[in-house]
Amino acid sequence: MGINSKILGNVIRKLRKERGLSQESLALLSGTHRTYIAQRGGGDASASINILFNISKALGLKLSELTYLYERENDQST
Repeated sequence: MGINSKILGNVIRKLRKERGLSQESLALLSGTHRTYIAQRGGGDASASINILFNISKALGLKLSELTYLYERENDQST
């Protein structure tokens, strides 16, 4: 089973909003395009490990912390 993109997108969106970041700000901080952040927030795009690393760093998290939050959310939804 792969990553549930919808759940991962929800986790990233929640973290982004908690930190008061716009999609544009997160994109700038993570070195990605705003439309990618929008797609990710909606669960529409798959993410490479490099992009997830950059997004987690921009959110002030380690990649392991982002994956932990994803796993916790994923476990709660099943």
